[in-house]
Amino acid sequence: MNECPKDKKIDIKDKICLESCKENQFEFDNICYNEIPIEKFGENGTIYIKNITNIDFLLKKTILSENLFEERNNFIIETDNDFVYEITTSKNELDSLKNITNIQNKSIIDLGYCEIILKEEYHINDSLIIVKAERKSDKASDKDIKFEVFEPYNKTQLNLALCDKYPINLLIPLELNDEMKQQYEQLKKSGKG
Repeated sequence: MNECPKDKKIDIKDKICLESCKENQFEFDNICYNEIPIEKFGENGTIYIKNITNIDFLLKKTILSENLFEERNNFIIETDNDFVYEITTSKNELDSLKNITNIQNKSIIDLGYCEIILKEEYHINDSLIIVKAERKSDKASDKDIKFEVFEPYNKTQLNLALCDKYPINLLIPLELNDEMKQQYEQLKKSGKG
């Protein structure tokens, strides 16, 4: 089945027309998906999904995708709610810190010493997976950012309570003027930031 009437959605798995996507499905271009269509993410790693009923399900499915980071650095899921969701790695977040002047409106999470603690505790050699939910806003004071950290192998969520004694830095570039961005970059390059 390739087409449905304009007011219907195509169920990609069952090849039927639906009024709306089923629970635990999501809509992209009038198609209801059960799995994350990795090939549908744009060049910048972004996909816009409408009428999502269960964003947690979508994020878990994306995290569990075996080839998640083979071709892309991160995945940004924009929805018709107030949040943007990003799935990235701790390495990509640090790379973003190095290029802070190029970042417009995206928060950056620097796990700092917490990453070392988590890697030792869970016996991890690779980058950690970070899943962020960030309220869309042009004002730093309106940002609401939540995040979880997962190990890269079995995609198990890690216990951030292990890091209670160590700060995790959240940087919202909107808060930085040009001079502060330059100072922050110099600190990062010198290893003191």
